[in-house]
Amino acid sequence: MKRYFAEITEIENIPNFKYIKDISTEDFSQIEKFIKVIDETEHLMDLFLVHKLNFQDLIDFQITGIENILDGVTNLTDIGKEKYTFLKIEINRIVINYLSSFRMFIDHCDRKIAKRFGKESQEYSNFKSLTNQAYDNTFVYRFVYKLRNFCQHCGIPVTDLNINNLKDIVQLEFQFERDYLLNEYEEWGIKVKTDLKNMNEKTNINQVFKVHFSIIEKLSERIHNIYEIKFMDALKNLNNFRNPDRNQNEIVVITENQDTVLGKQITITKFPNELINKFINGIC
Repeated sequence: MKRYFAEITEIENIPNFKYIKDISTEDFSQIEKFIKVIDETEHLMDLFLVHKLNFQDLIDFQITGIENILDGVTNLTDIGKEKYTFLKIEINRIVINYLSSFRMFIDHCDRKIAKRFGKESQEYSNFKSLTNQAYDNTFVYRFVYKLRNFCQHCGIPVTDLNINNLKDIVQLEFQFERDYLLNEYEEWGIKVKTDLKNMNEKTNINQVFKVHFSIIEKLSERIHNIYEIKFMDALKNLNNFRNPDRNQNEIVVITENQDTVLGKQITITKFPNELINKFINGIC
């Protein structure tokens, strides 16, 4: 097996790899380690962006989505069973996506931070403190945390559509029903069950999800801070590896494996050049 730095050039619009120099196993192991830190940080931030898009879908549906579904309906107090059922299905689909992406983000952060820094590390302790404080101090966080389990095992989260006749408009509100949630699920836990019993009989879902998303948004910023030192250190070291031999073209690592009946097989390891360049320019 042969491994070396190469420069990507083009000859008549065909990519070509120009040999620069060999790379040791030890140096390549370091490069892989630093790239993994970058990928891991981006993975967690990507999961937050998935969650953010699901939140935006939730808000958008209650504005433009409802308008599209009810287009042509003249009497909003009598929209008919078909449209009512479709509204109920759509809002629950979107809410379940929101709940799933929330738990995916938190669970992935837990596992990645524990593996990266160690369960006895200050970084993991800081992460657990953030999530524990959110759960202990904020009703909406612990309710949404348990609501995902409810959806996974028992029922749909949103079961009521309230139509308010206001002065100039008719307003539609999707609502949680307290008694339904309590009766359908036994595993809320003492704290959340007490919270639910103290809720109004019906609660607008936006009162919950808008507050909840603001908590997760702040939490994602704190998680990014946990990774920041390792992330910036990884970019610095990757830049040091590629810099001495870099001109204008992209530098990669080529690994030539043993020949097979299909011919020579190679593996290309790319540097995260766009991020490294931002680091050099002081953007990230």
